[in-house]
Amino acid sequence: MVDALDHAPTGALALPPLPNRLHAARGRIEMAHIMNHHAARADIPTHQHGRKATWFELFFDLAFVVAVAQLSGAYAHHYSLTGAALFAAAFLAMWWCWLGHTFHGTRFDQDLPRQRFVGFLQIGAVVLMGYGSSAPLTDRA
Repeated sequence: MVDALDHAPTGALALPPLPNRLHAARGRIEMAHIMNHHAARADIPTHQHGRKATWFELFFDLAFVVAVAQLSGAYAHHYSLTGAALFAAAFLAMWWCWLGHTFHGTRFDQDLPRQRFVGFLQIGAVVLMGYGSSAPLTDRA
């Protein structure tokens, strides 16, 4: 008797035999294991498991919340397809800045005074982004 799982079904979608599918899944799992357990370089600090956000990082996030609120207020006054495209482009730029800072802070933050100083400069830049995003089509931006 022939096992139904060993042969591809007849129809529009033909799947490979079961052993090949299992072999491919095992290969993907092994590759993910290799990618997640690569050798750590000595010059890059490792990610700290169980790391909590600092008050400074939360304040930095709050500055981005205010900037996005300003941007969404501008979109509320220009509720059109053009306004939606402008909002999406500006939001993507803000989100990319926030994401870059978050990834960098998670990987390299050592709570040093010079890092704090650069962080305050970045908060100033975010405040300027929020100020400019309240009227994105005028000279203010």
